[in-house]
Amino acid sequence: MSSVAMAVNGIGRGHDPSSLNNWLKSHGGYVSGDLFVWASVKPLGLNYVGKVANSNIASSLAANHVVVLNVHNGGHWVLAISMSGSTIHVHDPGYSTTSY
Repeated sequence: MSSVAMAVNGIGRGHDPSSLNNWLKSHGGYVSGDLFVWASVKPLGLNYVGKVANSNIASSLAANHVVVLNVHNGGHWVLAISMSGSTIHVHDPGYSTTSY
C-alpha cells in the first residue's frame, strides 16, 4: 500500500500512506482485513492492468507505466522508477534499498 501511495502521489493525487489507507478503508480497497484490492485505486488515476512479466518491466517503465514490484520472495512491495541494464531502480518504503 505504501508503494501505491508513492505512485498515487507521483501522479499528483496527493496521498501519503496514512491518507491512502483511510481512503482505501472507505472505498473497498481491502478484502479479508488487509488484502489490497488493486482495482480500488482506479478513481485515483491508477489503472491496474495485471502482472508484468520480468521481461516487460523495462518496456513498461519506458512507456511511463507505474510498476509496483513484489520482492523478497513475496514479502515486500516497491515502486520501480527506472531501469539500467538489468538493474531496476526503486523507491522502497521499508528499506534503504535503491535497486534490485
